[in-house]
Amino acid sequence: MDRDVDIEADRWIEVMLRVLNEHAPENIIEIKPNQNNKAWWYENISLNMKKRDCLLRRVTKKEENWKNFKKKRNKVVKIIRKQKVDYYKRKIDECKDDAVAMWKTLQRL
Repeated sequence: MDRDVDIEADRWIEVMLRVLNEHAPENIIEIKPNQNNKAWWYENISLNMKKRDCLLRRVTKKEENWKNFKKKRNKVVKIIRKQKVDYYKRKIDECKDDAVAMWKTLQRL
């Protein structure tokens, strides 16, 4: 009797897997690199971008909403530029005595 139950369980699993593969096949997805992988990227940039996007969704024909969005958008751009500049200044200062490391850093710009 144990044998019959095992055989039926195996058949049931086989049928279920066949149905699942037919109707919901596995997909391989590629994860694209994003800004968050950059060395100069900090969490405050992501938070400001979320706030900016929230304001963009609220933009209507009201001038005040549009102004708020533009202020936040410009702030995000300013933060990103400042983070990049600060990061590369720090890197250049760290390797100012090593020409090879300096050139490697400059090539990443």
